[in-house]
Amino acid sequence: MFIVIVHYPALKEGQEGNFREWFRWSSTLLGKHKGFVSRRLLQQIEGGGLAAIIEYESREAFAAMGKSPEHDEAASRMVSLFEGHPRIASYEVVAG
Repeated sequence: MFIVIVHYPALKEGQEGNFREWFRWSSTLLGKHKGFVSRRLLQQIEGGGLAAIIEYESREAFAAMGKSPEHDEAASRMVSLFEGHPRIASYEVVAG
């Protein structure tokens, strides 16, 4: 199992609803790729920061999705919602 955790930067003022709509739309779009397992949005209890946990069957499946036109479209729609760029960390499940 391959997991990516995305830490999103601060949203531009008034963009929370647009971001949540984008997240639902992009989850449906990107969830059609081979090897997709799940994509969940998290909100930090203190401070309200946003993160996502994305699970794919393998690193290769995630990489293939990342090279797709659907990924490019989703990324291009996302950039206008934030003050900066997301930080991404990748993990392989080694136990559990």
